[in-house]
Amino acid sequence: MSVLEIIRSCYYSFLFCKGEWVMSTPKKIRLKLKKRKLNVNAITSKNIEETYSALKPYKGSSTSELRKEISNAFNLNMKKITKEDIQMLGVIVETREHEHLSFVISNFIKCTGLNVQLYHGNGNLNFILESPIKELIDEGHVTLTSLNVNTLTERYYNSLFLSECFWESISGKGKIFVFQTDSICCENSDFKLQDFESFDYIGARWRNRLRLNGLVLDGGVGGFSIRDYSKSLECVKKFSDQNWQGGEDDFFAFHIELLGGNVGNKKECSQFCTQNEFLQKSFGAHQLSNLSSVEQLNFLTYCQESEFLF
Repeated sequence: MSVLEIIRSCYYSFLFCKGEWVMSTPKKIRLKLKKRKLNVNAITSKNIEETYSALKPYKGSSTSELRKEISNAFNLNMKKITKEDIQMLGVIVETREHEHLSFVISNFIKCTGLNVQLYHGNGNLNFILESPIKELIDEGHVTLTSLNVNTLTERYYNSLFLSECFWESISGKGKIFVFQTDSICCENSDFKLQDFESFDYIGARWRNRLRLNGLVLDGGVGGFSIRDYSKSLECVKKFSDQNWQGGEDDFFAFHIELLGGNVGNKKECSQFCTQNEFLQKSFGAHQLSNLSSVEQLNFLTYCQESEFLF
């Protein structure tokens, strides 16, 4: 390794370390705008153009072209959704014939008591209807919504969540609990779902609060996360047309806190979901392969239903 590479590595290590303790970017912006006597509800994309322009490029970012394509597909094929006034709804997006799909959905329903809206693709509908999910559909615990696509790329997934039509298609209007096929709920957790219902955005604790796009954020990873429906839709309507660089979870963690929403801090995120470090007997877990071998063993001892994630 050259001297320049060593210096660069040390510099980035310093930045990531610093990012763990400084004030989050949306809080800094709120304070700045408050000094200008700007009400939180009046914040628009024009007030933070400087922040958008300084974002570092992210290859999986949402694009306006994809959001338009998604909007056209929804307008052509989606029936009008009747909103249910329910406290919380589970949402999972999966277009693959994924071997863990039925287990993850069953585990989620068992541990949370919530119903699930499953967004599927063109190629896995028969797979779903021939799986144990069919019984959950018949019992009214799972509803299906077609995305009319064959596969999901990272860019498409991020564009989907930043599309107004996607949020309009969700049948619940309270809290939305997003989960994926590499996530699990733990029955022996020290925490209950009710401990996290007050959050407008909370996910698994980030590995680094300093995100790849240059923002310092709380809130956490979106693959196992709770979001407030109204605030999420408000963020999409106000800010999704900007040249956003980053994942959809970065987008909501940033904008929901910017608008004054209750976003999980590091400790609260580690209580909610384990991903990069096993710090608490968390309510759930996501991408446990990120843990060290020792932490994986310890987590498996605590949450035996997570065995499939390894």
